[in-house]
Amino acid sequence: MYQTNSDASCTSHDGGGKMYALSSSIVKGGELKGCIDRNSVLGFYNNPVAIVSPRTLEKNTGCTVLPSNEFQYIFLHAFDRALDPTTTQIFFTTMGTIMKQYIQAFLVIIALVFNSCESPLSEQSLSDPKLISPVVQVIKEVDYKGTTYYRYRCDLYDKYMRSVELKDGRISVNGENLIVVKDLLGTYYMIDDARVKYNPNTQYSFVITLSDQSQYNASVTTHKVNLAGFNAPANHNKTQNMNLTWIGIDSNATMHLTVTSYYKTDTSQGFKVHSVNILDPKAGAMTLPTSEFIVENTNTYEVIITLHSEVDGTIDSRFYLNRRAFSHDMITKSIILQ
Repeated sequence: MYQTNSDASCTSHDGGGKMYALSSSIVKGGELKGCIDRNSVLGFYNNPVAIVSPRTLEKNTGCTVLPSNEFQYIFLHAFDRALDPTTTQIFFTTMGTIMKQYIQAFLVIIALVFNSCESPLSEQSLSDPKLISPVVQVIKEVDYKGTTYYRYRCDLYDKYMRSVELKDGRISVNGENLIVVKDLLGTYYMIDDARVKYNPNTQYSFVITLSDQSQYNASVTTHKVNLAGFNAPANHNKTQNMNLTWIGIDSNATMHLTVTSYYKTDTSQGFKVHSVNILDPKAGAMTLPTSEFIVENTNTYEVIITLHSEVDGTIDSRFYLNRRAFSHDMITKSIILQ
């Protein structure tokens, strides 16, 4: 399988044939939606898994992709329901009928990943906050097409960074319960702005309730100044460094880039992801060297760059290490390399 955290990469072999884009999330306690990695998509060629960018997916399949934070691509075209309709749903693009063995193979993949990413703590009634590390975010995201999304999210991890679902527990923001979502990398909690309105320079109060009904608080105040623009070339010469600029700088924010490079070789295709620190965010500009977006000895044909701005909030100190609450503002650009 693949990852999309810092310094991750993935290569898959192209077996030829048609690509069927499908989703991988399982949603409990709310609307069923199909979701997939924000910077790549699983596609079945014949047997291998293929990696393509959102732009390529839309061009090749005609489906509309709506990105939000992390593993959140929602397919508008529902084709088939493959699992128990009361708890899960898999969405396909309307390209045709996918063979049942592909569905079965995909479910095996999901099972393997869930087993490796889900913590045994999910099966226990938790009353000790020191066993988990919450990461709480209020997210404002502008995708590469210029559409803005708002999300309220909480990830819970054990000390080995495996995801945790609270048994007999819950998480809320401003009194609204977050929905449990399961995807390829595990479990998290999230709702969008349909239930809680997003505003800049506004405090949002999260309450994490454990199995014994004890409650622990986190607070996030959104950016006073939101990112108002991120400028990157739509097309770029792959032999040249890339100039990037941005406006809308919050004096309390730290900033970094996520760079996702899509590439091909004679026998394979894949992507590579890593983070780039921005040493002087207030400058509003930086030059990205080719070494940061070209994968050596490949045909790197597209790069997706996300600008992140983060302002820390507060969270109960009784939680385990790596606990965090923050306002997360981001803008994504897609660049075709020539």
